[in-house]
Amino acid sequence: IKTLHKIILASKSEESASVLKEKLNTEFTLIFKKCTMTGKAHDQLHNYLLPLKHKINVIEEANKEPIQQEIAVYLEQYALYFK
Repeated sequence: IKTLHKIILASKSEESASVLKEKLNTEFTLIFKKCTMTGKAHDQLHNYLLPLKHKINVIEEANKEPIQQEIAVYLEQYALYFK
């Protein structure tokens, strides 16, 4: 999650939406590959990640900056639910 947040914050305006989307999707995939959580925590993580995946999927040139901001805010909320 921290890496996703870093990617969002480091993305510059000249970076294309497709490049940003690819970076985010690559890191997002790693979260699932490295997931070791079980039980309720695991279920809640998936509840948190599914809306994030949707936000990443809708990034396009026309909406890149607003979606970037939305994702940044969403990622900052992670600490409210998981420690």
